[in-house]
Amino acid sequence: MLYKMKKIFVAGLIVFVILAPRVLRAGDISPEALYIHSELQSVLTVLSDNIDRFEHLQKMLEDTGKDNESYDENKNIWMSTILAIGAISSVCEYENSLLTLFLDLRKSRRAHYFEVRSRSLENSIQQITVMREQIQINHTLMPPDLAELHLFDNLKKNIDSSIDLLKKSNELIRQLKPLERTQK
Repeated sequence: MLYKMKKIFVAGLIVFVILAPRVLRAGDISPEALYIHSELQSVLTVLSDNIDRFEHLQKMLEDTGKDNESYDENKNIWMSTILAIGAISSVCEYENSLLTLFLDLRKSRRAHYFEVRSRSLENSIQQITVMREQIQINHTLMPPDLAELHLFDNLKKNIDSSIDLLKKSNELIRQLKPLERTQK
């Protein structure tokens, strides 16, 4: 519990440090836009944590050694799961980086990127959804050992959380677009 509180405090501090310069020059930013920026920063912090969890879960699953077995179908299914986790992590990292860059743009330049950011987020959500289905199929064809079951439960939660964060990012970007167009 104390660890979680420290983590939340550190995340809040990071968001404050990132937003402080923006707040100081935010005389022309509406309170609604400021709120959306802060929400996007929170999403980015949690998405970054999810990326770390994906990497950790992937390493733990690789450490089981199932990919070291001689060629068989199970090894292929296992490798497919590992590759899907890596791909999901990469998609999340890509969107995290582009959202960060998007928020760092001046308003006049950011106006050109709203639609492409939104479409990219929608495509990433779709890609992750397909990879989640692949992992579910793999899980059905080759159920994990009891020792691995909690890893797959954590993986499912992390995937669902990441999809929700990308959806929330898209929603926030769509809310920010009209706010920034009306302010000059």
